[in-house]
Amino acid sequence: MDRMNPEGVAPPLGNYTHVVSHGAGTRVVISGQVGVAPDGTILEGLEAQMRQAHENLLNCLKAAGCGPEHLVKIVSFCVPTGEVAMGRKVRGEVLGEAKPASTWLEGVGLANPALLFEIEGEAFR
Repeated sequence: MDRMNPEGVAPPLGNYTHVVSHGAGTRVVISGQVGVAPDGTILEGLEAQMRQAHENLLNCLKAAGCGPEHLVKIVSFCVPTGEVAMGRKVRGEVLGEAKPASTWLEGVGLANPALLFEIEGEAFR
């Protein structure tokens, strides 16, 4: 897997890579994960939901025989606006040094009004 930040494009503003390419292997696509604990409880507060959604993503990766280093793309959906700094903090704490291609969207509506954050991912192994 190759990770590139090409000339002619400003350096990434956070812990992500502009381009991730891969060859032969297995593609893993993970549905949007939200701040719902394994017992089905929707956690209270944005940071708690972000952390749980990232943990759920890690558990999905593990089930597919992958870790955060296998992520090639993530898309984050945040209902409140102006929370990218918190998103970067939580992501760094949970995903470590993984630098997949990344998109951050905010001010969106999710499937349940109690949900404040969702993250989906693609991995390659």
